[in-house]
Amino acid sequence: MLPGDDLILLSAFTILTHHKDDQNNPDLIMNVIAILEHGLEKSPYNPQLILFLLSLYSTPQTLNASSRSLSLFQSLDIKQIQLDSLSYLFLPFSLTSGLYTEAARHCGNILGIHRHSATDVPNYAKKSMINGFYPVVEDMLNFQRFKMQRSVQLLEAKGLIMDFAPLALENANTDICLGYINGLVGGLDDESRAMAMVDNADDFFGAPSIIKICGNYKSVPNIVNAEYADNRDFSVWNFIIGSADKYGVNSQWISSKKMIKDSLERGHIHGILVRAVLIIHAAKPIKKKKKKKKETISEIVQERCKSMTVAVQNAVAASGNSRRFWAITQLFCTIITSLCANDPPIVVDENDKESNTITTLLKKTLDEMTEFRTECTSMIMNASSTNLTAKTASALCAICTDLPNRIVPIFALLESIRKLFKLQGRTKNKEQTKKEAEMLVQLGSDFIALIRDYKNALTG
Repeated sequence: MLPGDDLILLSAFTILTHHKDDQNNPDLIMNVIAILEHGLEKSPYNPQLILFLLSLYSTPQTLNASSRSLSLFQSLDIKQIQLDSLSYLFLPFSLTSGLYTEAARHCGNILGIHRHSATDVPNYAKKSMINGFYPVVEDMLNFQRFKMQRSVQLLEAKGLIMDFAPLALENANTDICLGYINGLVGGLDDESRAMAMVDNADDFFGAPSIIKICGNYKSVPNIVNAEYADNRDFSVWNFIIGSADKYGVNSQWISSKKMIKDSLERGHIHGILVRAVLIIHAAKPIKKKKKKKKETISEIVQERCKSMTVAVQNAVAASGNSRRFWAITQLFCTIITSLCANDPPIVVDENDKESNTITTLLKKTLDEMTEFRTECTSMIMNASSTNLTAKTASALCAICTDLPNRIVPIFALLESIRKLFKLQGRTKNKEQTKKEAEMLVQLGSDFIALIRDYKNALTG
């Protein structure tokens, strides 16, 4: 650190203080960034300059400059326990700026340090016991039990890996392909991947374990009151004059309760996707028979359909956001169970005896998809603006967040239904299923149009 670094920081604070009502103005932020970048050029290892620049570049309401934010975060070279305490500097803007591959890799490092800690702490505790350092033993065990094992950052990393897996690439030169490395996207590898997730769900330090964890929280109060340790280190912002809130720094980081709730919601979503894949894996084609008899299905399919029903109901009860998304998800899952199970699926309308027919369910899903597209229209229009404004930046961030959170899961479920239609011979060429198949095609067309709008907004 150089003597003049404090003057650089003081100049930045002064500008933001005198324009406190206009701190989301990109032009103002760029002036402050120019001063801080000049200081960093002269003093490249000053962590305070790096942190302040990182907060300005990664603010969703202003610039959300992903490339520069990533390079600044990497220059901090955080290691070991810092992966748990300082990852909050990177993960939020990685989601809002589309750095899915880098974020997935970083989350893997977080899981790695927790796995090593669970192995190393008992070994060190044993050595301390042998050497007679009994207070140290208690401290280490309490640290592992109450801090590391209950880390909210560990929980978030599991959920984000599951979300980012379908969008991650091995390197920048790889052709864009959904599900290239991992994730459930309705592809040919879904069955093997779903089976692997089920096998790894009991591994506490594996990402799929969040599917099992979220089963313990079936209502919003249980999620909010869950006992997790927030190990994020906010003391790194103590260099800011006055308080971090004064310059909008702390407003970027969500509360630990919100992190828990969002992470468990991700667990519910991926639990539903896994069940959908397993249902299709166990489903058998309906065979034609001369006599009209009630078709029978295997007990495995019945159990998996029941599991799907319970999972959807728990997920809807635990979710507080994206009502339209969950309405579409519930209808998709109802269609899947209706196609596979003889038992009545989730009741959509108890007063309507025909409410659970495939045609009626597809009609309701089309209506919900139309409303979903309408809700996204305003966001897409703002993101498509050529002028860099706070509204434009926020809309682009929302689209990047939507892709792993809502768009990919909807696509995966839609592909599951298409596979079941093909498996059961429900095509447009058959009079009995022609209407259903046409509605499914229309549903797919509407969804493709939404994805095209998203793509145009991002590539503008």
